[in-house]
Amino acid sequence: LWSRGLGDVYKRQIYEGLPNVLIESQILGVPSVTTDSPGGSSEVVGYGQYGLLAKMKDANDVAKKIKELLADGNQRSLIQKRMHISLERFIPKKISQLLIKEIEKLM
Repeated sequence: LWSRGLGDVYKRQIYEGLPNVLIESQILGVPSVTTDSPGGSSEVVGYGQYGLLAKMKDANDVAKKIKELLADGNQRSLIQKRMHISLERFIPKKISQLLIKEIEKLM
């Protein structure tokens, strides 16, 4: 769910391997709230460093995190400042180099 007027991304899921929408929100500098579900969501938001992480299947916690993000401009700003650190993990050239190293280990 994208909140156009507020400029935030809220994502609830039970499972997602690599949540592109969370990476895309970081590219745009948009803070996000996601659930701590199996898969990559927790990792993409740095376990709370690059976005807020709510408990899975807990609508009250999701609502709490959304309110927290909306109410705390300092926290929102800190998350936005950290996003460039997170995005470095998803640079295609860097990923390719890491993949080549892993393949070479197998040879």
